Amino acid sequence: MSSQNNDRPCEMCGKQYGDELNAEYEWCKPCQMKCSKESSKNWTSGNEKIDDLIQEMRSKINDPSDIVFEWISYNQFNNVIEERKDNFATVYSAIWKDGPLSYSYFKKKLTRVSGKKVALKCLYKSQNITNEFLNEVKTYSVNYLDSNKIYGISQNPDTKDYIMVLHYEYFEKYCKSYCKQCGSNMDTELKWCRACHLNLLRKNLTSCTSGNRKIDGYIQEMQLNISDPCAIVFEWIPYDQFNNISEIGVDDFVAIYSAIWKGGPLHYEYMTGWIREPDKKVVLKCLRSATNEFLNEVKTYSTNFYDDNLIYGISQNPRTKEYIMILQDKYHEKCVECEIQKGDFATVYSAIWKDGPIYYLTDEKEWVRNSNTKVALKLLRNSQNLTNEVLNKIKIYLTIGSSFVLNVYGISQNSDTKDYIVVLQYAEGGNLNDWVQRNHENFNWTNKICALLYIIQGLKEIHNMGLFRNIGNIEVDKVKYKTPAEVHGNIRYSAPEILEREAYSQAAAGIYSFGLIMYFVATGKHPRYGIKSEINEPKAPKCYIDLMKKCLNLEPQNRPNAIEIEQTIKLFYSYLNNESIGIMKIKKQQYNKIEEQFEEAEEYRKVANLLFIEYDQLISVDDLDTISIKPYIPLIQTSTNLIIGIIGICEAADYNKKICNALVERVVVTYTLMELLQRTRKNEERLRNEVYYKNFYKFIYVLEEVKKFAEDISKIYGFRKYLKAIPIKEKFIELTVEYDNAMKDLHFTMVIDSEERKIYDEKALIEDLPEFDRYLNVVDKQVDNISNQIMYIINHLDDLSFFDVNNIDSKDLTFPVREKSDDRRGKDPNFVVRRIYNEQEVACKPTLKTEGELKLNSRLRGYHEILMKLSECEHILKFYGVSKIDNTNVLVFEWAHYGTLKELYEKKDIQWHYKIQIALKICRGLIFLQKVGILHHDLRCENILMTQNLEPKIYNFNLTRYIFENIATLRQEIDDAVRWLAPEKLINFKSKYTTRCEIFSFGILLWELAFETIPYRSLKLDDIRDFVIKGGREIIKFRDSNPEISKFQTGYKKIIINAWKNDPRERISFLKAFNILDELYNSISHMIDENMPALLDDKILDLDDYDGLVLSDENISPIMQVISFGEGIQAHKAGDYQKSWECFEYHAENGNEKAKYWKGYYLLEGLNCKKDFEKGRKLLKEVADEGIPEAQLRYAFTLFKSSERFDKEIFMNYLTKAAEGNNSIAQFNLGDIYCNGKLNIPKNENEGVKWLRKAALQDHTNSIKFLKKLGIGIID
Repeated sequence: MSSQNNDRPCEMCGKQYGDELNAEYEWCKPCQMKCSKESSKNWTSGNEKIDDLIQEMRSKINDPSDIVFEWISYNQFNNVIEERKDNFATVYSAIWKDGPLSYSYFKKKLTRVSGKKVALKCLYKSQNITNEFLNEVKTYSVNYLDSNKIYGISQNPDTKDYIMVLHYEYFEKYCKSYCKQCGSNMDTELKWCRACHLNLLRKNLTSCTSGNRKIDGYIQEMQLNISDPCAIVFEWIPYDQFNNISEIGVDDFVAIYSAIWKGGPLHYEYMTGWIREPDKKVVLKCLRSATNEFLNEVKTYSTNFYDDNLIYGISQNPRTKEYIMILQDKYHEKCVECEIQKGDFATVYSAIWKDGPIYYLTDEKEWVRNSNTKVALKLLRNSQNLTNEVLNKIKIYLTIGSSFVLNVYGISQNSDTKDYIVVLQYAEGGNLNDWVQRNHENFNWTNKICALLYIIQGLKEIHNMGLFRNIGNIEVDKVKYKTPAEVHGNIRYSAPEILEREAYSQAAAGIYSFGLIMYFVATGKHPRYGIKSEINEPKAPKCYIDLMKKCLNLEPQNRPNAIEIEQTIKLFYSYLNNESIGIMKIKKQQYNKIEEQFEEAEEYRKVANLLFIEYDQLISVDDLDTISIKPYIPLIQTSTNLIIGIIGICEAADYNKKICNALVERVVVTYTLMELLQRTRKNEERLRNEVYYKNFYKFIYVLEEVKKFAEDISKIYGFRKYLKAIPIKEKFIELTVEYDNAMKDLHFTMVIDSEERKIYDEKALIEDLPEFDRYLNVVDKQVDNISNQIMYIINHLDDLSFFDVNNIDSKDLTFPVREKSDDRRGKDPNFVVRRIYNEQEVACKPTLKTEGELKLNSRLRGYHEILMKLSECEHILKFYGVSKIDNTNVLVFEWAHYGTLKELYEKKDIQWHYKIQIALKICRGLIFLQKVGILHHDLRCENILMTQNLEPKIYNFNLTRYIFENIATLRQEIDDAVRWLAPEKLINFKSKYTTRCEIFSFGILLWELAFETIPYRSLKLDDIRDFVIKGGREIIKFRDSNPEISKFQTGYKKIIINAWKNDPRERISFLKAFNILDELYNSISHMIDENMPALLDDKILDLDDYDGLVLSDENISPIMQVISFGEGIQAHKAGDYQKSWECFEYHAENGNEKAKYWKGYYLLEGLNCKKDFEKGRKLLKEVADEGIPEAQLRYAFTLFKSSERFDKEIFMNYLTKAAEGNNSIAQFNLGDIYCNGKLNIPKNENEGVKWLRKAALQDHTNSIKFLKKLGIGIID
């Protein structure tokens, strides 16, 4: 809108509109006030206080779209239904016949929207106008953007009660959560009422008691504290409920048993209510202690469904009278995990060291202990007597001091056996053997080389100290003889000279062992004694195989030393992590070869070798009859590409990971089977079968659907296609049935039994869907539209005419009435200054961009447009536009009273209650950004601004990327944000930044907020990088505080620990973090009141821290090769209708829905076939009912040409479905119908514009022209 239109005066009063939007709408506030008053002359209340209130509420109107508050006659309401009633008010739903006043952009005047559904709220005893009633009305808003909107006041003529007329959102929010049985609030998603739940418990569980007052009192307390339908119902369980009781472990203090609980635990299930899970496997833990000690132990467990330490209740052995805790079956797994490793000479256990190791704090210059540290205890068997051999072993542990070797904390002794114990640093991943066996499928080449680099560096340092390590021993002497008994435990990894009992060099023998470790790391298989350990390309890179062969040279003197190996592995590491080499001078050609070899090996690794086929069954593809295999080559390639794509999507899944894994389990098996299909003799006959060929195409159709499904459910921005978890379950079951049937049709034998797979699938659904359903409402529904608009902006970044960033006149940026010391922030010349704009405090931030760039740089203007859209989220810093102050170009943002969150915590201590609130709102803002497809890339307290009300605002989007973009990160960006970056970005700064990187940074931000200091402050940048890559993190240690604070500190700590895990796949999702924060906030919100200060003076809080007959080939007709469906579309576009018709007809008969659509279209138009309108129309309807938008649109328009009577309702139904499926032509037609009132459908300009905008956002030309003609922008 030009400034000329801006200055045009109002036709009624002659005054200028002033505001650009008002001028476009031709809306003048004073005139609207006058018109609204005249429009409601006969609608006065007759009560002076009410009439004054009406005028007061109308004075708050500041936008054409705001609500005109009015007195509404009660006879205007139809279908009045009581929805909720309590001691304070009654709420009704109703239809307002005339409807509210609304300013029409097209008519440029106030009009009414008839048949509006509203909520009527009647306060108890409101016949008289009291201040309480007036104040209640004033809590609602006439602003069209607010959720608590009010239309006006009415009065029941019979009861004389005054009534508030509210937006229907009020009913959605408050009445749907109303339990009609007891009147209490209930969980709207699960239809769960806590009050009714507790009543049910009192009626049904009180008959089962222990007979012990303390036990019964505790059980009752636990039941009354249930606040979540997913929580376990803690109960007294009679001992006769347990079958198959078997001992796991017994000692003097505790006894552990496994058992089957016949009745099973009680839990709440959506749509079913309260049910029991019979024959539940549980663990019975019996403490041989007094009641008080027993209850203290019980209190350490949780009834929260999501926690690992779950407890179901208490029981008692009637014979021994000992009380028993009933725990989940996982408890047994934890008990077994305590014994980490057991050998012939030693056993290793995990334990918690109460006092913990001592370490030195540089800043504080004092020695402190890290209490409750998890350690490894290596018990040296038969070491009661301190022989020289035992002492030497202990000395070796104490001599080694390296970052590449486990720390040794000290020595202890078992008081019972008197065996000595070495106390070691605990390795979370366990030993290399077990870790690789568990993780080999996901053990990529970057991680393999990284692991080997650490091992060789540790080995080098051991060699330097004169100590030598085999896979299981460390020896002191450099040359030694061993007996067969001595090498038995390490025979797989022993050098041949040791096994042949020759004199040998421990250093050279250690290098041979390292070569065998390289074999193990690459294959995941142990070397077999007497069989040469070989790997072929592309299973491993040639350069890697060459190094391994050098290490395995039978002549010890020809093996490389540890330093040479280290240099070569560093070279591999530098390639994989895109680092400058700087290690040795090599030719670029040689480096490129290394790069190609690792890329090929990584692609090979991604496909698991799940089947074992006898060698004599394998043949070369060249040996197969080319007539039989040729038609399948493009199909196999297409399938392979789809499978690789599915695996990649599922590996990167942020949500519904179990469901994605269930899909991967299927497609990985198929990948190997397809490779074998080409190489196995028995498959030749199958390949010549026409039906088999058709089935292969059907299989491709299913793979395409699986890939699309995985894309939609694995990322938060795909969630909008699923309004509930039930459609996901239905789609998953439909796809897996189709996939398994396709596999059977191709005679692909599944590795996993169908019943076993069904159980696995059900488990995946059970684990993923409740979480998915629970989180769908976290983000505002308006996000979808914002996401579409941002994508449209990104696709038009080079179109300068599109953008219209708000240019603010410098005259509108006035000085504050009262000056403050921080009106100018930052350093000269980049001061950020405070100004007043539209009665709001704003921050004017200087920009180095010239005025020409601000006007002519379309990408810059597009960036500013995106900032405006993001501002619609209350947790993102609001961007008003661009302006100029003192000849300096500035960006205008909302003013943050306290500056950055970092600046705030440096000056003040933030109370814990408010930290939870701040963290929750930041998390909500980040989920909003993900939902619109954006990752921030630079999360830290310094990039969070704080308003006067302590509202956090995410800002500084300089490094922000759209999720679909694949732009490399610059080295300087990494250096600046190294303290908050995920280890995978520190290892390879060019790797893609994902939501898993973002959650890691969020975890660091939470730590920073908790302890009010930057992370790793005592380390240099390079030291931080190495520290974090190796798994190092900041300590989370809270000082003693009251029980309530300690409780949510534990929850807060849980988020941080799960966010900054080294393996990205193990990190918590943003939605799960949000759920925990939301629960924490709800548990402490009652503690926040106006009298409690949010901020304290600095340093007040203590924050430390598989032969049959053979048929002659002559009797078999060769299969005619058919082009793919995609090639058929290309042929259609090229005008080769014969080729495309043959393709569509084939694939339609084979069950491809999209091909059916095109066959129907060809029959309608008679393209290269006999025209058959009814047959084509019938085919289109069949596909339309399967949900294909293009078919829904075309079928709708066939209704005009049908011999049957035109049914407008059916037409609109299919057209609307196509539009909702994002078909831009359908959206344009709907917009045209509603805007022009076509087909005798009542005009609805708002609805019409909505659909036109959706089509325009997809670059639909006619929609863009239509909107331009109406004078309406594409983006609202």
